[in-house]
Amino acid sequence: MNYTLSNISTAPSYDALIRNGFNDIEVVAFYGTAKEDRGEMLRQIKIGLRKSTIIAIETPIKVINNDVTQMCTVNSLAPMVAEHMSKDFVYRGRTFNMKAMGWTFEWSNKKHAFGTCVRSGRRNRFTGETTIYNKRIQLSKWLVANSESTFEEWVDTMLHEIAHAIDVEIRGTSDHTYMWKSIASSVGARPERTTDVEINSNNSKYSITCPNGHKSAGHKYSNIIAEGRRSCNKCSGTFDRRYLLTQIKNY
Repeated sequence: MNYTLSNISTAPSYDALIRNGFNDIEVVAFYGTAKEDRGEMLRQIKIGLRKSTIIAIETPIKVINNDVTQMCTVNSLAPMVAEHMSKDFVYRGRTFNMKAMGWTFEWSNKKHAFGTCVRSGRRNRFTGETTIYNKRIQLSKWLVANSESTFEEWVDTMLHEIAHAIDVEIRGTSDHTYMWKSIASSVGARPERTTDVEINSNNSKYSITCPNGHKSAGHKYSNIIAEGRRSCNKCSGTFDRRYLLTQIKNY
């Protein structure tokens, strides 16, 4: 059975798991874990630990360009997410634990960002100090279902956003400059800004293509593309009329 939050949230044991300290991501992971391993997972959750011994859920496969590859799902990524949210990361002698520091995780529906680090801040006008609250790390469940990203790439995305969260804890803000790159390298993420979202463009309302065949997804009609004011950033780092993008409506 493919366990999702929608088909287990009405189960009698759902409320019991929530009372035992599980969040929704961990509930999905619990149902997808082999029955003989659930007792250990329950023990870990109750005492606030997330060890790598939590069994990852087996994921289905798909065929891309005649190559068989593993397809990630929200269920298969849930144990990894839970583990990293409660993992201790050490940067310059200071320990950062997302869950302990008030960060939460949620799935988003974003179509142009694999992951995001969301927070709000309030500045004290007397002391000049900024209080960070509403701290959330997100991964896009839409892109989990529609991208061809591997499990390792999703781990990198998770670490990418955790590096932003650590940066926020240190500086009160975050960008992709030298400080974030230093943190990203420290936690094991590639210190690079992600700019291109590779997905199956046939699942989107528009397919965006360039003269050299590069294709991406578009979810809204773009006046900029229609007016010939955007070129392919894979073919040229600056605007170049030789590589103007076109958009095709799929449905």
